[in-house]
Amino acid sequence: RLQYFLEPVSAYEPRYATGWTMRVAKARGDSPEALAQAPEQVLGVRTTHPAYGPLVDLGRAIPELADCAMWNNPAVYAQDTELYLVTECLVFDGKAVDARRSRMVLLSTPHAGRPDDWRWRYRGALVDHAVAQSLGEQRLTSGTIAKGRDGRLLLIASPHESLGVLGRGCVVLELEDLDSARLAREPGGRPVIRARQSGEAHAHRRTGACTYDAASSTGLVTATATARRGLQVELRATGLRP
Repeated sequence: RLQYFLEPVSAYEPRYATGWTMRVAKARGDSPEALAQAPEQVLGVRTTHPAYGPLVDLGRAIPELADCAMWNNPAVYAQDTELYLVTECLVFDGKAVDARRSRMVLLSTPHAGRPDDWRWRYRGALVDHAVAQSLGEQRLTSGTIAKGRDGRLLLIASPHESLGVLGRGCVVLELEDLDSARLAREPGGRPVIRARQSGEAHAHRRTGACTYDAASSTGLVTATATARRGLQVELRATGLRP
């Protein structure tokens, strides 16, 4: 999950550079109480303040991530002995996000033992600017991994046309290989799209993150948000079952 420090003001004003962290926890038990008390590992960047807990600076530990100034929208997926972490590496040009260099990356670690002992391995970039452009977008956000009805692994993400905070629907891409962070490709090189839900044509309403379980009758579920009268979020079932 994300955890970050908010200034005590009425507006949304996080301390992005120093107080924005990812926390990956490991519960031993089958109750909410077990998760609440679970040990966790805190993942940050070079500017994260040490006050936010025992820190792993992923940019220092993994050279391929040295330009990542901030992490966003993490999600985990467990398979056999490995725990996979999907997150967005945000690269900045001044105070603005650089869409051309920012990317969605995949890391993994064996999940045995305590989180304090985990050592993350870089698997690669699942989505970069070129992949987003091939789908007619500028970037993809809020990535999560799930299994499809045929057992193949899927990457589910929210497309963005620009640098705004709200997405434009959901896209479900097929994964060719998890350990090399490789998407399945059509003969022409375009990512294989298993399903797509477009954003609503509405000035004040946009779709955000999406999730999926092949066994659920709801199919792909999307969060729809509006900021017209303060932020409001609804969960909507699409019925798409890739």
